[in-house]
Amino acid sequence: MSHPLRSWRLLIGTLLGLVCLWLAARDVSWSELGRALRTADYRLVVLAGGLVVAATGIRAWCWRHVYGPTPRPIPFTRAWRILLVAQFLNIGVPARAGDIARVYLIGEAGRFSKTAAATSLVIEKFFDMVAFLFMLFLIATQTNLPPTLDDVASGLAVATVVLASLIVASAWNADRLVGVLSRRIEGVEGWRRRGLEQLVTVLDGVRVLRRWRAALALQLGYLGGWGALGVATYLALLALGLGLPPIAAVVVLGVVQLGTSVPSTPGKVGVFQVLSVLALAPFGVPGDVAFTYGVLLYFVSYVPVMLLGGVGLWLELPGLRRAGVMDR
Repeated sequence: MSHPLRSWRLLIGTLLGLVCLWLAARDVSWSELGRALRTADYRLVVLAGGLVVAATGIRAWCWRHVYGPTPRPIPFTRAWRILLVAQFLNIGVPARAGDIARVYLIGEAGRFSKTAAATSLVIEKFFDMVAFLFMLFLIATQTNLPPTLDDVASGLAVATVVLASLIVASAWNADRLVGVLSRRIEGVEGWRRRGLEQLVTVLDGVRVLRRWRAALALQLGYLGGWGALGVATYLALLALGLGLPPIAAVVVLGVVQLGTSVPSTPGKVGVFQVLSVLALAPFGVPGDVAFTYGVLLYFVSYVPVMLLGGVGLWLELPGLRRAGVMDR
């Protein structure tokens, strides 16, 4: 990507972050915010940060089973490090550069194709979508959301079901589709042949969903990772003395994770806090208190990942430079 375009993207993202930060903090008393943060229960904050790190470890364990055996075995610690590097880049760079880095690094580590590595991310998103549906179900049955948010949640549920169904349908019809594509590959050359071969690789990868015992174990693993994040989110509420029901943490987790998954501002600053305020509004939490919570949750959610991911990035930097990821 050209430097001028990258500079404009960074400038727009920074301005967006400043606007979001102003919207979230315009009624905040900074002295009260400081007092609330000073009096927070940091034993719970540390425990919450540990659960965030544990969630990344669970996700790395699941991911290793998603991409399956590789020509070169990949140790769990290497897969975990690559995942942390990807999360570091996704937080700090508003362009999902972490996903590109993740595909390249795991493909290089295991000596398998980048298409197969990218397919593992698609399968991972499937399990995340199922977990997200579970969260939407809890929110719908345990809370009374405003009509607007309820409509948004319903729309997201429908879109998630449609996408998940397409992935499942591809997995169950993989044999037939691979047969059709294999016949078409014969006699085809150039970019058409490469494209068809990549589609075959993708279909081979999604076959893991047909092994229902393995798929169920992976789904439980991803639910466990999301559960750890949910508990961490709730502990941050308790650390500030906010006596809200646990479902409030589920709402916050869903809103923040969904909102920050879209490329936005560097470090998600501003956007993260606005999302926290919006998520707690249905529970009657004043904006200034919700903003304070957003600040605390930001550090709980991002600081451990950024620290560990930064170390991993330093170790993986030569490979990322060769791939040109750091120039994006």
